[in-house]
Amino acid sequence: MSAAIEIPESEKKYRPFLGVAISGGGSRAANFGMYVLKELERLGVLNRIDAISSVSGGSIVAAHFGLYYPKLRGDYWDFAEKDLRQDFRDDWLARHANPANWRTLSGKGFNASTILAKTYDDMLFHGAVFRQMSFPGPGSPHILINSTVVGGPELLSNCLAQGRNAFSQRLSTFVFSDDAFKFCLGSDLGTYSIAQAVAASSAYPLVFSPVVLTSYPRVMMGDKGNEPLQYLHVMDGGVSDNLGVDALVSAANGRWHHGLAEESLNTSLAVSSDKVPCFLIVVDAFIDDGEKLEEEYPDLRHSLLDRIIDPSWHYAFDALLQRRRSDSLLNLGIDLEARTPSGDYTRAVSSHAIPLRGERGMVQKRYGDLIVLEPNTGDLTCGVWHISLRDVFELGAGTPGFFSNFDNVMLRGTTYALITNTKTDLKFTGAESCRPEVYQRALADAAKILVREDAEGLSVLHKWMIDHSIDTNTSWAPDPPGTNGERFNVTAVKKGPSGKPSGLVRCLN
Repeated sequence: MSAAIEIPESEKKYRPFLGVAISGGGSRAANFGMYVLKELERLGVLNRIDAISSVSGGSIVAAHFGLYYPKLRGDYWDFAEKDLRQDFRDDWLARHANPANWRTLSGKGFNASTILAKTYDDMLFHGAVFRQMSFPGPGSPHILINSTVVGGPELLSNCLAQGRNAFSQRLSTFVFSDDAFKFCLGSDLGTYSIAQAVAASSAYPLVFSPVVLTSYPRVMMGDKGNEPLQYLHVMDGGVSDNLGVDALVSAANGRWHHGLAEESLNTSLAVSSDKVPCFLIVVDAFIDDGEKLEEEYPDLRHSLLDRIIDPSWHYAFDALLQRRRSDSLLNLGIDLEARTPSGDYTRAVSSHAIPLRGERGMVQKRYGDLIVLEPNTGDLTCGVWHISLRDVFELGAGTPGFFSNFDNVMLRGTTYALITNTKTDLKFTGAESCRPEVYQRALADAAKILVREDAEGLSVLHKWMIDHSIDTNTSWAPDPPGTNGERFNVTAVKKGPSGKPSGLVRCLN
């Protein structure tokens, strides 16, 4: 490791920003995110994380972690495994099909997203509201649950996340935060249901209705507060930012400009001159679906549901999310198309200038009860580590002789097959005859492989922490490729009309 960069005495109160973003991807993302957080605890990093930002399925684990981990600590992981393997989708469907709910569904303010919130509340959060989360501190990071605003009112534009998407389109990111509720909605986040926020973050378009937030007029300076109510309609956070990085960029940018204190993302101190003031760990649960046989079917509608909602919607939406994902990573300095001599791409960068000039990077500042935006004069430089499920098979491929070892190929291959068969759904489904525990074991192994065996990612993060005098209290030596994981007992399933292997698998035990 290189020598540490000396931080000036004048900035000892300033804390560099370390954030984790957890992407969308249903139960796959929730469980993968949980296992990566467990790996970060093993490294001694978890207590140092300032914020966890999440979208869609990633918000399930982010909210669950924020509510329970500070109380349970080491006992959290077994508790979380049991909670997060539950079948949220079928519970939601059963409630939706219950005739007792039909009359309510026809009324205002009650819809498919309301039922989803009830599912989350009964199965995970048990009536908890945001004030029941622990005050931010070591092992208790800020939890930034993200949703997408559907053409939000102009008066609320100052409260939308500043990052890649700000003002670039009508769909912008709204973060469930104290400031957003207090200064933009005239409300109190502390009394808001955690389950409702998670439902808003995972309200997939066409299936779930947007969640409605009310903006109450403020009474100030003699005003009687007679302004009409405004309504903010929010839906799946993955539509605007499927990686959950924009809220982290916004928070890191604010801390860099204002030198924010340890316990708050909003308290002003001296401006920092740290050259690399933040590090972002991006937990990416995106996969290539297991079945790739579209060319063998004259009609892509294979089920009754496909007759109601044509699958072309899924193909189009998935293509947009893939493009958005690639653009977001490139904005962070991770180029999926640029290959190294070993044939891989660079998963971690020690320093990258995130472009924040102009409207995309305006800094939020408070003046009394008002939030105003002031333009950035420069970019934000961060280190980035991309931890992606898609890399489970190829990580370490450049190691001489790695894939000539049959055991390595089968270990990585069967793990990768199970992962790519785990559909983006609120239950574990995709592979045939596989129990939820098997999916979880594959995702746990994936997290171990992608964290413990990524020498480049470990080195870049470790150096950044040393440069900022942050003690990790553990060894950072990477495991040799092929050290982690197990070989799963699965077999290929032939699904195509011609008998061609479909990419789908079946569990044999």
